[in-house]
Amino acid sequence: MNELASLFLEKDPLAAYFSSIAQYAGRPPRRRFLAGQYDPTFHRFMGQVGQQARGGQFPTLSFSDFTRDMDFDRIFREQTRFQRGENEDRFNPRTRFLFGF
Repeated sequence: MNELASLFLEKDPLAAYFSSIAQYAGRPPRRRFLAGQYDPTFHRFMGQVGQQARGGQFPTLSFSDFTRDMDFDRIFREQTRFQRGENEDRFNPRTRFLFGF
């Protein structure tokens, strides 16, 4: 990746994140789940950067490097079906009304 592209991804963490998950996005439940993981992922990244700073080191970890090393497929598989957004109708069954005459 060239320097300009790297700089762009560092200035726009959303672009870095969504370009990282693009290869994992498949069916709609997976796309929704991964799209919803931006905030938790960014918070984990900030936690690691903060640990580097508290340890007396200059933070060198970039968000695009952090997301590049993540196994989003594993993260998705480790969630329950409900957390992944699959089988939603099980928790919202269709109601059948019976009218007696």
